[in-house]
Amino acid sequence: MLADLPARTNWLFWRRPLLVTLLLGCAISLMTAGSLELRLVVSAGLTWTFVPLLEITSLALVWSWHRPPVALARSVDLFFTGNAPWSLWLIGSGLFWATFPQLVPFRPVAYCWFGSAAVVIAWSAWLDFCFWRIAMKRKLPDAIRDLVLQRVLAWAPGVLIFGAASLWVDLEKLWL
Repeated sequence: MLADLPARTNWLFWRRPLLVTLLLGCAISLMTAGSLELRLVVSAGLTWTFVPLLEITSLALVWSWHRPPVALARSVDLFFTGNAPWSLWLIGSGLFWATFPQLVPFRPVAYCWFGSAAVVIAWSAWLDFCFWRIAMKRKLPDAIRDLVLQRVLAWAPGVLIFGAASLWVDLEKLWL
């Protein structure tokens, strides 16, 4: 139903990606300082703008290959509604880290944190699948292909940017 509404303005293109950027900045400020500090919110938000930019770029690439009946601005807006699970998880993580910083280094807490991230990944994948299948009006195999392609285009560079140098070392420390 939302996909059929007309895209009236380019603001539609940027409003949810900017919200994601703000949420990233707020969560990082909570995790590092234990409170919302404007300088940390702004600097972390700017530092992590690559996340929504990668999502927009990957979505635009997949969108351009089959030109669905939904305008790109509306597609970006609808796609970013699928960030709700990540937003809730980031807010919850930020509040937990700000409230209980002494518990963060304990392995059981880390296992719960990674376990909750796995749940959010699955939930987010389901919402993205629904986006491609319902909003973009794709057939089942095409929706799955578009979902996988968009995720690979967005997440592969994101993982490389985020932790290429230390990701495996950090994961190894966690499990040993």
